[in-house]
Amino acid sequence: MPVAAGVESEGHNIRLVYEAIDQPLGELPAGVTITLGNALPILEAGNEAQLNFSIKADNTAEPTGHLILKVLSDERELGSVLVNYQFSEASPALFYSPSFIETGVALGETVTETLRLENQGLAALNSLQVELLETDGSPAPGWIFVTTKKLGTLAIGESREIQIMASPSAGEGVYEFLVRASSDNYATTDILVFVAVTQSGIGSVLFKLEDIYTATLDAEENVIEGLAGAKIRVQNDPVFTLDETLTTDENGEALFENLPAGRYKFRASAPNHQEITGRFQIKPGITVSERVFLDYNLITFEWSVTEIPLEDRYEINLDA
Repeated sequence: MPVAAGVESEGHNIRLVYEAIDQPLGELPAGVTITLGNALPILEAGNEAQLNFSIKADNTAEPTGHLILKVLSDERELGSVLVNYQFSEASPALFYSPSFIETGVALGETVTETLRLENQGLAALNSLQVELLETDGSPAPGWIFVTTKKLGTLAIGESREIQIMASPSAGEGVYEFLVRASSDNYATTDILVFVAVTQSGIGSVLFKLEDIYTATLDAEENVIEGLAGAKIRVQNDPVFTLDETLTTDENGEALFENLPAGRYKFRASAPNHQEITGRFQIKPGITVSERVFLDYNLITFEWSVTEIPLEDRYEINLDA
């Protein structure tokens, strides 16, 4: 809750107070708990700050209602705040990252991807389990599987990671699957998985470079799609001779094709911008997307040094 001091006054020990005497019925609402935040030791003239509080309820609380909080300082009562509330039954909420899995692997090789599941709700997620399926709901082939199927209870704020392993024996192509997450007290959730299977371990990466002017208008009122003319250098981590450099086009994009699968590092630079480095991984049969933002140097300095002679000076005092 925001509070502000007047231009010529300051407050000391500004705080919220929750008492039965201030409530409409002269008593605190049953089943409702208010936790008040710390007081503000001092609020100087003309400044603003926040007073915090939290509210929760148990099963004895009415689903709707209102209560009153008073705002006090050591100098005086500053006012009161009417809080209207509406409670609903606490429930879990399953979130996952990434939003989908896209990977690639060569025939005869193995790839492992990680999926993170998190309960961001207000109640435990019970009996959580996952399974890997074809998009029609039938079981996935044996060459792709999840390493852990039964995850048990996911407490409030808790997260778990599962691994998806693929060692394809099928022919080339892009295969689509579902990771289906289900529990006793939450709706079934499907997460897409795409696997590109190729004969060779070759992939691509598409860089998209942006800066503070991206998505603004140029002098001709055209939208600036990206940072054009930037240099991007990629280098394979274990094999330093795999080294390529491209320049971004008018859309700020640069496509590196036919790169052997593996780990790479990149360096992106442009005039009047700060250089940036990073890492990425090439996966067989797919094009990885890398979005890079370069900070713009709004101020630049140039200086030179001119040598000048310094005259030595000595002061001698003789004491007789």
